[in-house]
Amino acid sequence: MLLNRKTRASLETALCVGLLAVLALSALFPMLRGKVPLATQRVLFEAPWEEARPAGLRSSGDDDTAAQTVRFYPWYAYLSHAARTQDSILWNPLGGCGTPFLAQWRTRCFSPFSLPFYLFSPTIALCISVFLKLLIAGWCAFHAARKLGFELPLAFAAGVAFEFSGHVYLWLDWPVSDVVPWLPLLLVYVERLLKGYYRYWPLGAIVVAVMALGGDPETLVTAFVLVFLYAVIRSLFDRQHLRHSGIVLVMLVFSGVLGLALVAFQLLPFFELLRQAVEAVPIRPTHLTLRDLAVGFLPNLFGSPSAVVTEGEMVRSARVAMLLHTGLVQLWLVPLWLAVRRSALIEQRRRVEALLMTAVVMTGIAFLFGRPGVSGPLRYLRPEHFLVGNALVFALMSIAAAGQWLDLTADQCKAALKRLGFWLVVLWAADIALLVASRGAPRAEALPLWAQCVSVCGLFVAFLVILGITLLRPSVRIMGYSLAGLVFVSSVLAFGPGISFLPRDAVFPETPFIRTLAERGERIGGSDALQRWPLSGNLIPQVYCPSATQPGGLMLARYAGFVERIKADPLLLRRAGAAVLLLDKKDIQGAFAPIRPNLVIQHVFSSGALLLKDLETKPRAWVAYDWRVGKTFDPKEISVGLPPIVENGSPPSGGKGGTEAKVALLPSDNGTRIEIDVDSPLPGMLILADAFYPGWRATVDGAEAPIFPVDGLFRGVPVKEGKHRVVFRYNPFSVKLGAWISGATFLFVLIEVRHVLRQRREKKLSTA
Repeated sequence: MLLNRKTRASLETALCVGLLAVLALSALFPMLRGKVPLATQRVLFEAPWEEARPAGLRSSGDDDTAAQTVRFYPWYAYLSHAARTQDSILWNPLGGCGTPFLAQWRTRCFSPFSLPFYLFSPTIALCISVFLKLLIAGWCAFHAARKLGFELPLAFAAGVAFEFSGHVYLWLDWPVSDVVPWLPLLLVYVERLLKGYYRYWPLGAIVVAVMALGGDPETLVTAFVLVFLYAVIRSLFDRQHLRHSGIVLVMLVFSGVLGLALVAFQLLPFFELLRQAVEAVPIRPTHLTLRDLAVGFLPNLFGSPSAVVTEGEMVRSARVAMLLHTGLVQLWLVPLWLAVRRSALIEQRRRVEALLMTAVVMTGIAFLFGRPGVSGPLRYLRPEHFLVGNALVFALMSIAAAGQWLDLTADQCKAALKRLGFWLVVLWAADIALLVASRGAPRAEALPLWAQCVSVCGLFVAFLVILGITLLRPSVRIMGYSLAGLVFVSSVLAFGPGISFLPRDAVFPETPFIRTLAERGERIGGSDALQRWPLSGNLIPQVYCPSATQPGGLMLARYAGFVERIKADPLLLRRAGAAVLLLDKKDIQGAFAPIRPNLVIQHVFSSGALLLKDLETKPRAWVAYDWRVGKTFDPKEISVGLPPIVENGSPPSGGKGGTEAKVALLPSDNGTRIEIDVDSPLPGMLILADAFYPGWRATVDGAEAPIFPVDGLFRGVPVKEGKHRVVFRYNPFSVKLGAWISGATFLFVLIEVRHVLRQRREKKLSTA
């Protein structure tokens, strides 16, 4: 029995959804063979991990891609570890004497794509997360195309084009790829507003909230600018929309504010962190030039996406430039749209051209940003952020052109073919001109130019064949699925070389060096090399915080001042709770020479590094009876030869210098609760060598006690003589207030969602 039309449509929809999943798996086939899409090769060239370096592996250098990936993985590792041990994700005790974890936002604790890290090991979870990003991006674009009225095969082609776009596929391990997959739903919401469906504002609020959880505020801002600009241009194109454009923009802002209120539990801790932190290493500005437009035609023209070329003070990144590549098929369908636009319905034409105009404006802005002259908060917005919507725009434009091509009459077809020939010649002439203009541009590891041109020409011939077949036999299925296949092939050829895959056991491998450090179970300090060794990726606590010292990383201002002081007085590490020191011969003969008699060798590594115990180092928790009182934090005043500085504390009680207290730090697997037993013969100041930060509370025998900053960075609690139990708890008010705001907003949105669903159900019953 033949299936009815509705059943066939449902089956075809399921087929398209399944195919999007299959394509995502096929593009990430190395993951099925035990590999992980991470560019962490650079750690294999450092002493702790170099024993696991495969023969012939080349260093990825100092490019931002490798640096940022090395920064992200320790966060993945800690998130997975916290879930397995049922620890809190509010505070990470592994790096920098402790840092707020949730508050950093880019850790993406509550991103939908971070959910696998709560269930699996970091490497397996990362593979699942990457797969979900591609799949959700494809599904959302497919859904958006269907809502905009495109037939299933064409909507599938749009889903493939967006699924394998640069922001999702090429940047799959960056926070931007946690935000972009949801962009099509935001566009659908704007379309609903333009049609007067203002009751759909909960949809916009939910989409903004999910995007905000992605941990990339810059991309969130530019995505909102994109849809806001589109709403304005769309209203200018249509007088009917112009009448209520003000309401549309107000509703867009309203839903955006509510969306941010839904994630206040994430935003308020972040704003609190901004007040306490500094940017450790400024983000290197990247810029685009007009000759970069040539990557639209030859995506690998300037080399592999990991290539970074410095020109004076400017940095040109092939990875950023490649975001100008929206797809070869989509590029070739631009002339087709120009050829058939006259035949398109007025509503369709206005929508597509408003999208194209928006993309042009955003691209123009992208060429202005990312330069040293841009200051203030705007310096965080870089070209890659303003290009966020181009792939979606060109995907929708391409299927609109393809759909209109199938609907042409014989006379319309003749006229369209003439215009198509003209615009194709213009396009190829522009491509060749850009290619010639880019001859002098620096390239790194580029494929041979002839090979790139041959592959592009081969794909173009296949594109012309598809147009020829559908010209003789118009079929939406032939057109849609053929274009989808061609888009998939061209995207994998363009972006695939920029994705690095490593065996799972090569990602922060457990070498003998690492095992020795892990067995100690204590905070590591010592050599300056530790500033670039992210041992927290192996869950080893350390004084330095390499993940915060990557470009754009946030570092607690107090910690930054203390570390800067360490450079002048390395012996201050004695107060940082580092039970053991990792030093090389140069360190022992240099900065640490004065304490050489107090160093006891614990282990000698094959690299020549030494793991040593400093007999006079301060433990993580100890009691001081002599201290200096300060009003503000001045790193220059800190000295290992002088008593610690207690900010705003009371003067010392005059204890004897030889007096010592018995201090026992009780074992705990919870980073937000620390218990210490103290037996002190005199009143003193209990000092815990963990970072001072708002939200930490202390009790002494159950009674609230003040916490004072000690030596700028650490925490001090006054204790009286005798035995006491001191408990530190991290319970920040910013998280509690944010949770209350998020909860109240969620109830408000939920009530409205139920109301909208009830109205839709009643409308269906009334029309049945």
